[in-house]
Amino acid sequence: MMKEKIVRNNTRPECGTLFTEIVGVYSPHKAVAVLADTSDYMTGGTVRQFQAAFHSFVQDICADPKISEETDLSVITFSEVPESVKGWMPARAWKEEELNLKTGGERNIKAAAGFAIQELQKQARRYTLVGIQQKIPYILMVTSLNEKELQKLGRSIVRKMHGCEFRMGILSPDPADRASRVVLYNGKDLVKIKASSYKDFFEFFALVIQDSFGDNQLKSGW
Repeated sequence: MMKEKIVRNNTRPECGTLFTEIVGVYSPHKAVAVLADTSDYMTGGTVRQFQAAFHSFVQDICADPKISEETDLSVITFSEVPESVKGWMPARAWKEEELNLKTGGERNIKAAAGFAIQELQKQARRYTLVGIQQKIPYILMVTSLNEKELQKLGRSIVRKMHGCEFRMGILSPDPADRASRVVLYNGKDLVKIKASSYKDFFEFFALVIQDSFGDNQLKSGW
């Protein structure tokens, strides 16, 4: 049976505005932060491929109406300064969104990773505020790094999470879109795999996220 809460004059953590809403508490939600490198390290072509793959990813998530409501996505672009494109929205709301990302500027991956973690923390607090349990969140990042740098970045993000449960995938695309490097974090270990394209990467995580709604794993440490 659905429970209802009326939330009045509270600060919405992710945007700092006041809101009044009636919240239906259903199944737990999952937060997925998607980071796109838009610095000079990425070409316009690779960013367009990201946009197309992200759109397909959203369509895959939205194949199940319930999951499309309970998966909250935030797209974060980064060059010198990371920023959230639209804030947190359910996957269904992203179906009609056009990203139209542009490249340019230096790259600050450290700031981007820290910003993504902060955004996940803010969303976790909002879930708590309105009485929604949270399933284990995800960080998905696309950037351009060699294998050593990719491993170093993965280890750094795991340390910054300070024991909070999460899952992660980082894709470093090959310029020819072949044998791109991918690092996965499965909650215990960093694992290297190969993905042939953006499409493969996002199709894989769409399936993983869909499957995760069939288990009872809730976030821990947040």
